[in-house]
Amino acid sequence: MPGVPSGLGCDACRKQKKKCDTAKPACGRCERLDLTCNGALQKRYKFKQLYASETTVDAARANYTPPNSDGLIWAISIASSPATAAADSLRLRFLATIVPSTDFKHNLAWSYGPYLQEVPRRLGVSPSMDAAIEALVHAHHDICQQKPVSVIFVQKYGKALRTLREALQNEEIVRRPETLAAVMILLTCQGVAGMSGNGHVGTGHAQGAIALMRARGFHKGTDDFERVMVVSLSTSVLFEALFNPSIQLATSEWHALLSMVSDTEVIFNYLACFPELMRRGKAARYCSIPDPTLVQEARANEEALRRIIEQSRIAITSRKALSPFAAQARGGPYTNDAPLMQHVLCVLFGLGIVSACITSGIDLENRDLYAWRSSSYADEIIANLQDVSEWYPIGSGLHHFALVTAWLGANDEVVRCRLDEEMAFVRNITKRESIGSWDTSDCKLLWMAKELRLENPP
Repeated sequence: MPGVPSGLGCDACRKQKKKCDTAKPACGRCERLDLTCNGALQKRYKFKQLYASETTVDAARANYTPPNSDGLIWAISIASSPATAAADSLRLRFLATIVPSTDFKHNLAWSYGPYLQEVPRRLGVSPSMDAAIEALVHAHHDICQQKPVSVIFVQKYGKALRTLREALQNEEIVRRPETLAAVMILLTCQGVAGMSGNGHVGTGHAQGAIALMRARGFHKGTDDFERVMVVSLSTSVLFEALFNPSIQLATSEWHALLSMVSDTEVIFNYLACFPELMRRGKAARYCSIPDPTLVQEARANEEALRRIIEQSRIAITSRKALSPFAAQARGGPYTNDAPLMQHVLCVLFGLGIVSACITSGIDLENRDLYAWRSSSYADEIIANLQDVSEWYPIGSGLHHFALVTAWLGANDEVVRCRLDEEMAFVRNITKRESIGSWDTSDCKLLWMAKELRLENPP
């Protein structure tokens, strides 16, 4: 608990709550009244609770207003924030990374989501979330200065992990949305710091996210902030499960995961099918386990997702908006429409690649068709990333996923070489060995490409 200075007067003046001139050997009041004068100019501290009470936590949650996702012109309210010196200091440093006045290239909220707006008012509520934000602030500083990962970040990151492990031992704390947010922020830390995690593709935190969800139960969030955390973590679990064999969920748990978000996140319905389709596809292909509906289900899932991508492409390309660079040059506030739409397109194309590759490993009769589709999506990503250098280091967060999936979907060595050059550029400009949280070494990418196409035996 932090100490707060409480006065330098002598003991006699403090007891009577009188002003003390702190003169030596005796203050004026003690000398006049012939009192013993002790303790003048001694620093004293009173101790206050560092973290907020449950009443303050509930008040912060009750005052939550969902962020406006239509643009980056946000009202970041901190009126409900617990007022402690430690929380205030952390809040100010974190706000500098997300407010609209922060340059587009260095704004965390741009690439990692407007849910970060809600974090400042919750600082001081959860030790695990505070420790995660402290690590994120240092990771942000390092990459914006184009420096390698610093020792202090590693220390802060380690502390955040320890604090989160302690939180997971408490049944009450584990159910709080701030604990979910702590995991999500640590995922962001690994993306910013370029940590590929555990030798597997992805962040390495998906197993922790699964443990957290099991502890809290597979149920929907009680407020908008918690619902956003549930969707974000579920998506991370899904993608890491594609490549990390240590992530194992029972069929009932996959269905429970899907039920938490399926009513609001339509595209999640199709993403949630990927791990199960891969498992069934390998069982049918390598273990000769009959699965008469598998091919039809894989085709239907790929076709449905492809229709969503095409509809989104039409809607996005017909939308005209001012780019953030032009808006800032004119001295006005910037909107996120044009580049955000470009980001969204690249992510959708990446999802199309994943879907086409998986289906090609199941529907062997139409393998060439799905190979052509995945290659076409890779070409689309390259076309949309021509000006990617303008967005580094932070503003390009979603491009990491797009670059990796484009490499996986490409069937032409020339295209892959071009993508290798782009990823080398990213590693050079960010001073990171990995692209986001992806291991982009050639051997790892080749393994990932085979895994998506079900060419690696179980």
